[in-house]
Parts: sequence; structure tokens; C-alpha cells
Amino acid sequence: MSKIERMTGWVFLLSGIVLLLIGIAMFFTHGTVNGESTGRIGETVYTSISPNGYFGIALILFIVAIMFLWKRLPKLEDQ
Repeated sequence: MSKIERMTGWVFLLSGIVLLLIGIAMFFTHGTVNGESTGRIGETVYTSISPNGYFGIALILFIVAIMFLWKRLPKLEDQ
């Protein structure tokens, strides 16, 4: 495993932990992040993300981190 793969895995893992903590804090405060954006032709888009969204994103980051940090098995070319 190269050093870059290991560092990338740790970045994904720590990002997932941060998002998980934000989601837990939002869950206990019953918070929701609301957003609003205006496009080029004047349309307005409203969006929101709940704690479940943060939990889902954190889960995806954990899965990607496991893929980077999992110790690779050696190839069996000699057999």
C-alpha cells in the first residue's frame, strides 16, 4: 500500500467522523440546514439536508476509507 493511498484513506475516515458528529449534533438539536439558490435565468431552488443526510454521507465516506485502508492480500502468482 502506498503512502498516498494510506493518506487518502485517513482523509476520508476523518471527514466521515466529522460529518457523523455534525449529524449527531443536528439530531439532538432537531436541526435542519436550509439552503436557497438563484439560477442564471432567475429560478430559485430551495433545498434542505437533515441529520439522516449527514449520516448517509458519513457512511459512504467510511466505506471509501475502508477500501483505501484495507490491507491488500499479496498476489498468488508463484503458485
